[in-house]
Amino acid sequence: MPDSATVSEAASLVRSAFDDSLWNHTLRTHLLAVGWAERFDHRFDREQLALACLFHDLGMVPPRRDPAHAFTFAGSRALRNFLQERGWEADRIEPAMQAIDFHMQFRPRWDLGATAGLLQVAAWMDVTGLRGRRLPEVVREARRRFDRGGFFLRFNACVLREIASPRRSLGLLLPGRFAPPGHPCGGAAELRGTSTG
Repeated sequence: MPDSATVSEAASLVRSAFDDSLWNHTLRTHLLAVGWAERFDHRFDREQLALACLFHDLGMVPPRRDPAHAFTFAGSRALRNFLQERGWEADRIEPAMQAIDFHMQFRPRWDLGATAGLLQVAAWMDVTGLRGRRLPEVVREARRRFDRGGFFLRFNACVLREIASPRRSLGLLLPGRFAPPGHPCGGAAELRGTSTG
């Protein structure tokens, strides 16, 4: 990950909240996202991508979990608060928030920017193997460096808890329409077309 004070502080915060299985998923996701960007020539903000990867599942764990809304919103809200405290401008915070809010979509949201597309591709690649054949050497390296032990069961238990609630499920499927009040998810973004770079 980028060698910056912001990323280091974020990593410490997230690491303290996660068990090994979720933490290693976070690291694999970042490695896969960077690998995809390099392989397919995506220009991206390295610090923004690292932070989106770090926070993307933070809403799954107590005390960050929000029983009324999808876990994605809790993670992006935590990221916003963290970055606002460090003086980041909204134009760098909001793409990272949208990347987290929309990363459970079935197709990458490249229309929301490189961070959103890369986070979705990488997170899904790590969980499901989707698109992994296009990046086999990076997938092998990610799994070699960051053990997957226990992750599949841990992650699926979290997802089952989300889909048990109709409101949380809708927040995952249609984040622009089912965001918490005041959340800057951007319903208009959901109405734009998707692409699958």
